Amino acid sequence: MTSSNKRVNLIISRLAVVLVSMSVFCGAQSALAGGHNTTFGIEGGYNSRYDTPVAGIFFNYNFTDHFRLGADADIAFRSKNYDAFLLDVDAHFPFVKSSVVEFYPIAGVNFSTWSHHIPASEIEDTDDVTTRTSNFGINLGAGVGFRVTQTLKINIQARYTLIEAKSGARITAGIGYIF
Repeated sequence: MTSSNKRVNLIISRLAVVLVSMSVFCGAQSALAGGHNTTFGIEGGYNSRYDTPVAGIFFNYNFTDHFRLGADADIAFRSKNYDAFLLDVDAHFPFVKSSVVEFYPIAGVNFSTWSHHIPASEIEDTDDVTTRTSNFGINLGAGVGFRVTQTLKINIQARYTLIEAKSGARITAGIGYIF
């Protein structure tokens, strides 16, 4: 493992400890306050790495009015012989919030597994060869959410994922059910 990989893994592990600690603390506050909202939905968008469309699902759990955790599982569809599975766990910190709209910064961790498909035309005596690389990274970004009804929410997020040799931006729009 190179020194840059060790450094990235150290940063990710520290960020994970901070996020878990915050969620435990905020969860205790929410339990005392007696309320939270959970959102589950679908999303689609664009990933700048290899110019590929993405689609997936998301889940958000509000611990307080100003802290929630979000988990996303997305698939980046094949483009330029690459596709990917992207898994994110992010903290959202809504700071401008009304009954209809909210803005929030995003910080979290990412696990990506990119597959490179080498066409048979480039290799003799074979069909299709796929090589996979898996990496952990850090997400930084921002989002805006619109509460359409008491049970329907629309969101738009832009995040940049810092990963060794596979960094890129992702812009998604989603619709979710609040329960």
